[in-house]
Amino acid sequence: MNNLFGKSFYGNRLGSRSVLPVLIILAATISAKCSSASSKGAEPAAIVASAASNSAPAPAPAKASDENWERMSMPRVGDVWTLNALAFISPEEGWAVGQDQDSIKGVVLHYSNGAWQTEFMPAAGKYWTIHIVAISLAGQKDGWAVGDKYYIWADPDRFKPFVLRMVNGKWSVSNVPNPGQSSDLSGVTALPGGGAVAVGGVTTKDKQREALIMRFDRGWSVVQNPAVDVRWWELHDVVFPTVDHGWAVGKAVHPNDKENSLVVLEYKDGKWTQSQVPPAHGLKHSLLCVSFPTPDAGWAAGQGALLRYRNGKWEQEKIEGDLDNWTIRSISFTSPENGWAIGWDDAKKSPLWLRRSPQGWKRVSSSWDDKLQELNGIFFLKSGMGWATGSITGDSEYPGFVFRYKGNQ
Repeated sequence: MNNLFGKSFYGNRLGSRSVLPVLIILAATISAKCSSASSKGAEPAAIVASAASNSAPAPAPAKASDENWERMSMPRVGDVWTLNALAFISPEEGWAVGQDQDSIKGVVLHYSNGAWQTEFMPAAGKYWTIHIVAISLAGQKDGWAVGDKYYIWADPDRFKPFVLRMVNGKWSVSNVPNPGQSSDLSGVTALPGGGAVAVGGVTTKDKQREALIMRFDRGWSVVQNPAVDVRWWELHDVVFPTVDHGWAVGKAVHPNDKENSLVVLEYKDGKWTQSQVPPAHGLKHSLLCVSFPTPDAGWAAGQGALLRYRNGKWEQEKIEGDLDNWTIRSISFTSPENGWAIGWDDAKKSPLWLRRSPQGWKRVSSSWDDKLQELNGIFFLKSGMGWATGSITGDSEYPGFVFRYKGNQ
């Protein structure tokens, strides 16, 4: 999901909420946005951002596979934590984001001087947990990260957008308007000059689900949605290959038999419009991630879907394998023909690694696959230099990990 501005994103909540917080396991799960009748929980006091101290790092990196992936040494964040997305500005510096279910805080890790360190763990107050699912960098020391803060007790208004901003290398919480009941952000792309575009979903007053588009210029504002041919829908990822041309991808929520489950928006000439894509029907199809290595060549993928944009139109990509049972959570391309896609094989209950070359797609494996709990985000700075993240069984129940790629592609 990288672009000219260093975009990286884990584009859905299938993995980010699949682990139960240890301390609140009897109170609520964080795997779905379901709610039951209950009084609305009080909005917490001002969000408290706390820097976390680092404890001893994990063992030294070990070889991950014959595909040139190696596991990097990580700090100990907590007992139950995961990483969802990451982005790098150089081989020597990058950031990864996620959440610690044990402390119910967000997690921001910083890689510099050859080591990962815990840099920032924002909190949202009592009974609120934070998920950070997407990150995008605009320069050497500036960027954005988004997700949601989630009220752990049953409440129809339990989700709120959550945004972090990095200025001159320092992260802080960015104030955002309340767009409506039960809303969240799933993707973000940084723009030159400190701007950003973020996307997600919101529940309207009449209990319908619709996409949420927000833009930051001097402050955050909600963008009016374009007309689309689906009733209920949401967006999961966004990318701007140039400052005035962008794409957002998502899905129809509970589509009927006639509705296309895949939703793609294009931003051009100062406005968003729906783009035509190959049809896919049913709940098992969605678009969760998008990558444009050049302004006129891109890819989008998700659950049971893999699309390619070229010659001015979207087309279904041919790939060997059981695409209907794959959930591709993140993609990163360094050129129109070279890239990676990762996610989960829902049929085999195993991680999904896909590599794209001019010869086509190839599924590869990792020697860590039997230990991986989630494979969430991938980011390539250039061909042969990339990173992937998620969570893995180890000394803790679900410790976050980062793999580093040092191959030829």
